[in-house]
Amino acid sequence: MNARGGLLPALEAARRQAGTLGPPQVEELASRLGIPAALAWEAASSFPDFRHEVPAGAEPVCMGAACLAAGATAGPGQAPVECQFRCYSAPAPGLDAPFPENAIRLAGPLLAPEDANWRAIEAARAAGPHGILAELELSGLRGRGGAYFPVAAKWKAALGQGRPVALVINAEEGEPGVFKDRAILCRRPRRFVEGLAIAMEALAPAVTVVFVNGRARAALASLEAALSSHGAVLASQPRVVVGGGGYVLGEETTLLNAIEGRKPVPRVRPPYPVESGLWGMPTVVNNVETISSLPVIFREGAAAFRARGLAAAPGTRLLSVSGAVARPGVYEAEMGVTIARLLELAGHYHFAPQPCRPRRGNEKGRVERRIRDLRTSFFAGREFHDIADLRRQFQQWRDDVAYIRPCLDQPDITVQQALDRERPL
Repeated sequence: MNARGGLLPALEAARRQAGTLGPPQVEELASRLGIPAALAWEAASSFPDFRHEVPAGAEPVCMGAACLAAGATAGPGQAPVECQFRCYSAPAPGLDAPFPENAIRLAGPLLAPEDANWRAIEAARAAGPHGILAELELSGLRGRGGAYFPVAAKWKAALGQGRPVALVINAEEGEPGVFKDRAILCRRPRRFVEGLAIAMEALAPAVTVVFVNGRARAALASLEAALSSHGAVLASQPRVVVGGGGYVLGEETTLLNAIEGRKPVPRVRPPYPVESGLWGMPTVVNNVETISSLPVIFREGAAAFRARGLAAAPGTRLLSVSGAVARPGVYEAEMGVTIARLLELAGHYHFAPQPCRPRRGNEKGRVERRIRDLRTSFFAGREFHDIADLRRQFQQWRDDVAYIRPCLDQPDITVQQALDRERPL
């Protein structure tokens, strides 16, 4: 690690100490680290949490999509902030809070109560590095970060470079409305630590970094407590780095730039991280859910893991559900679960799901819905100050227009009749 590698932790510490982060603080840090002030400011000014401070004495109010839909507004003495990832309890006042156990709505092997033993890491160590890779390949585990790349193939590609490997755990999870990794770190941190131990056993990394979202303070505290209590099971202690916000940090090469103290933007590929990643080392980047799935495989065996989910994508995965449902929270469901089944579990309000029409990869998908009349008749040309204003205008439109205007594709019924069929009483 060079001097720039200490920039992000130093920026975070300075912001917390001073309550703000401006050019004087950044220039002082740059001088102390021995890097050009321009490079330090380029990185610092790219993180949303460093640019936007909550005014002193103001109560932060989350204005993320789920909270807005639940009627969140910022009044006197309150400051609107970006999504705080507590969508399971929208509208959510304040900033971060520990993920509650009762927001785990459906638990499978990954979210089941933690074991009192270390049976999974013991089995992995008995198998050895080659045995671990073989079991992972048999299990068919795919990365849970979104690309679903086979984990065994990624690990083998990094090891095949013949150089020391870096292991980076992506606990950034900056997508609005997503909070599944927080559920693991807050409620099942021991399982994550055991998974990390298994990954270290297979990869023998020269450096291990866990990158945590800067707004996930409760998850960070739980992780640090677990590492302190159970760190002896690890081959070495990981370096924990706290981010400065920003959805783009979820992209793996952006994450690597942030750790290196650079501007958090995606890198041009190739080379891929498994070829040249963190500080030029072959790098494995996996997220919290992927790593936490490892103890499930080595406790139950690859065959049992494959018995759930799909043949091409075995196992279970965690899904964050919020919005117009009766039971928002995290659901552990088998791979391949339908949206209709997930909404049924969450207690949706009887909207009829409509299929999406697949399109080419460079086009946005279209959802064909009868209520497109809303787009052409209600939304066109309107502005809304807040959710309350939208509701007020919609009520007026419904009374004046929807009850008399015929549907575009079914002129024998009105728009309101079509809406009633979409959402039966």
